[in-house]
Amino acid sequence: MDLTELDKDILYKLGKKVNWSKKGHIPKEAIQSKFAVHQRGAVKKRIEELVSKGLIYEKPHGGKSSYGLSKKGRKTSLKIKKEGDRNDYPDLEIE
Repeated sequence: MDLTELDKDILYKLGKKVNWSKKGHIPKEAIQSKFAVHQRGAVKKRIEELVSKGLIYEKPHGGKSSYGLSKKGRKTSLKIKKEGDRNDYPDLEIE
């Protein structure tokens, strides 16, 4: 599974925000707020793509949804975190 740099940033920032918990979840707007204004539309689309890939789960909340890391997403986010320099992802593989 190929991830874009934006996907990796989303997974990292979501993981950091929920402290890499599988049960933590936050609104889409809170994820988008971690990015520059001109990137937020693309972030919104990529979140939906990451949900379809099974890396992020969606939890409905009375008309709105919040998002958290799935088991696979948490594992991937921790790999990204472990790399240290998040601009360099040598041989990052998603199982």
